[in-house]
Amino acid sequence: MMAGKISKFRAHLVAVGMAIGITTIAYGTFQAAMVIKKWTHATPRLLHEEMDYFLYHKEQKGRMKALEEAKAK
Repeated sequence: MMAGKISKFRAHLVAVGMAIGITTIAYGTFQAAMVIKKWTHATPRLLHEEMDYFLYHKEQKGRMKALEEAKAK
């Protein structure tokens, strides 16, 4: 008796499982597409500009440290 009920619902369980799987894959694909879209629409960063900013801030920190050491003396 129980085996008959399981076989009746087996197709439904398979269909629900497939629907959940397809929905999960579609959601993952959508999220990946949004990440790629964000990357492609991001403002381009030039490496030499980043290095200039890094060196500028490093120089500023060095000056501040030198001033603090001069005040401490």
